[in-house]
Amino acid sequence: MLKIGDFARLGRVTVKALRHDEEEGLLKPRDIDPATGYRYYAPEQLAWIVLLKDFGFRVGDPSPARPRSRAPSTSGGRSSPQRLTPKRDGCSAFRG
Repeated sequence: MLKIGDFARLGRVTVKALRHDEEEGLLKPRDIDPATGYRYYAPEQLAWIVLLKDFGFRVGDPSPARPRSRAPSTSGGRSSPQRLTPKRDGCSAFRG
């Protein structure tokens, strides 16, 4: 099991985004320690992050269904975390 920080680093997402996505029901930790509240993820859950990214979803952006921009960043290479949102209409199977 991976602590949330290690899982975030390996999945190239932020801890804040993982917590948000847990609240949204997109990616739940495999286990939460009742005494500490630490979230633990299984290594195989990394594949879920990769799959979602491959389908054009992104992590952290709280705005509703906004397409991923292909334009270069104007923030000096640093981008804000983004919540998982659909990239295009072809992903309608993933919408509720």
